[in-house]
Amino acid sequence: MIYFLKNLASKNNSWMVSEYLLRAILTILLLGYVAKELGPKYFGVLNFGSSLISIGLPLCKLGLDSIVIRELSNNKDSFHPSIFFSAFCILFLSGFLSFILLNVIIHSFLSQFNQK
Repeated sequence: MIYFLKNLASKNNSWMVSEYLLRAILTILLLGYVAKELGPKYFGVLNFGSSLISIGLPLCKLGLDSIVIRELSNNKDSFHPSIFFSAFCILFLSGFLSFILLNVIIHSFLSQFNQK
């Protein structure tokens, strides 16, 4: 029985490692292709935009995932749709405000970038 579990764990680990390596190789190949097609100027703009999104995403979420799960687990006996509605409204509003803020930042960056 122990041999079976060790064999199962090694198979699982090998699949996980191979998936990670395959994803890394594909990412390198695709980024190389995209960089070649866009050129250094527009590839930099693409990376700048993706970095702004990766910075803005946690600000949009505001940690609401853990708060909603905590509230739902504390109130197991009753279902409160207001929790979901409030979380949806807060996420929608913060996402909309982040969208506007990122557009202003990107527009100001691109206007400076195009003037040079």
